[in-house]
Amino acid sequence: MSMQSKASGVGFLLLAAGLSFPVAAWASPGPWHLGLRGGLNLASAAFDPEPEAEVSSRTAPHLGVVVRYDLGPGLALQSGLLWTSKGARQEETIDSGSGPVDVESTTRLEYLSVPAWLRFSFGRGATRPFLVVGPALGITLAAKDRTEAGSFDETEDKKDQIEGVEFALDASVGVEFPLGGMRGGLEAGYALGLSNVLDLKAEELRPAHEGHEDDPVARTRTLFFAFTLGN
Repeated sequence: MSMQSKASGVGFLLLAAGLSFPVAAWASPGPWHLGLRGGLNLASAAFDPEPEAEVSSRTAPHLGVVVRYDLGPGLALQSGLLWTSKGARQEETIDSGSGPVDVESTTRLEYLSVPAWLRFSFGRGATRPFLVVGPALGITLAAKDRTEAGSFDETEDKKDQIEGVEFALDASVGVEFPLGGMRGGLEAGYALGLSNVLDLKAEELRPAHEGHEDDPVARTRTLFFAFTLGN
């Protein structure tokens, strides 16, 4: 089994452990709240220097378990374990010698994210809007590049070129409402990558920054939509 497979396996085992919290605990009163969370990422990235290719977003999922502790009226601390897929898509047209060829490259970065968010809720009714903001630590589980050009289609493992952790700042707005004796939540937000995901110590990346005054930088940019169900 490859190291990448082992890392991905560890990530999914941690998620499985989180998802195994007793459902009965969701209905228990008190300051603790547990829930399942799933959603969609529109993942892109910011590069410096900017690549010649056109950068666009890729659609990817996120899934996990969240836990919230009420600090006081309208204020809570929220964390959890979330498997989330980020990355970007790049498209360009090159001259192959026999004519132009459209090349599409998709980078897929998978993380186990551990957030530390502050959650602000507004109102006293059963349906309440909320605001969430705070940092998140992402542990790299996998990194792959897929390149497609005509009949050419190749996927490469890039995990050894990506830093082992990523730091991001997340912010979102949403609404929480009663749902079948539990609490549902709809949310939209943005995850701003703060750290360079490129491992500049990697031998494969040395030609990209040797002879240049500044090191190459790639930071994730992710628009996300989520649904949460819990107590």
